[in-house]
Amino acid sequence: MRGRFSAILLGVAMAALVFALGAWGGSVSAGERGGFIMNFPATGTEVGGPSPRELTGRISVSLDAMGLPKRLIQPHVIEVASHVVRNVGDRPYRIRFETRDIDVPLEWHSRDKAWDPGTRVIRRDIAPGEAVDVGLSLTFPRPLPTRPVLVDGAIVIIDDRTGEELSVLPVIVAQTGEAVAGACCE
Repeated sequence: MRGRFSAILLGVAMAALVFALGAWGGSVSAGERGGFIMNFPATGTEVGGPSPRELTGRISVSLDAMGLPKRLIQPHVIEVASHVVRNVGDRPYRIRFETRDIDVPLEWHSRDKAWDPGTRVIRRDIAPGEAVDVGLSLTFPRPLPTRPVLVDGAIVIIDDRTGEELSVLPVIVAQTGEAVAGACCE
């Protein structure tokens, strides 16, 4: 009888753990991360957006979608990331990432082996049709500011060889649905 009770208790504990991890994952994906697609060289809506089917020419992250675990544990760190930063041009490029009008502490990252975090350059040619990944972690002060729009800036891709601006994708991080123009990225 005691062994059966222990097995049931273990099963309930495992189910609770799975549920808690699922809740955390849902809150992170909804309220911490703005996923996006970005194309270069490109202009207008072709620059990118929340998904391949939704090229809005901007990315928006609404903190209103942040779940309770995220709000309690780490509400001040927001990630804006893409697994698809694609060369839609007709020649290879070596690219550098920059931001414009994002005035909070940030940290860039990429899994590409040619990524140089000091210069934010992918130190290899990216062929036409090829894609790389990039992410940007934004750290806001504690407590979060009370203004509706926390960031109204842009991610910029530069040709590292020539300095030419290849693409500019506006980024908005807001705390209210009314303040966010375009689709919310999840």
